[in-house]
Amino acid sequence: METQKILQIQNVTADQLRELVSGAVKSELSSLRAELAQQESKDKLLSPDQVCELLGISKVTLWNYQNSGKLTAYGIGAKRYYKESEILNRSLKQQK
Repeated sequence: METQKILQIQNVTADQLRELVSGAVKSELSSLRAELAQQESKDKLLSPDQVCELLGISKVTLWNYQNSGKLTAYGIGAKRYYKESEILNRSLKQQK
């Protein structure tokens, strides 16, 4: 058996209810937009030079990380890029 939740609204006009619901929806949408924008910025692609600078490593070390599977490189044409979110997640795990 499912229990049903009952909500009783008293002394609220239709316009007041509409405003309450509208405000709650706008607030939630704003939070979701901010979260999405933050996630999109984390998926920025970094060049090998940027990754080396961010992690404080040499290109040889970066190449070793890539070949050992510690980092994943994504190719666009002949160039290689790394996802900033993956770099940050891996470096945070190594610090713990």
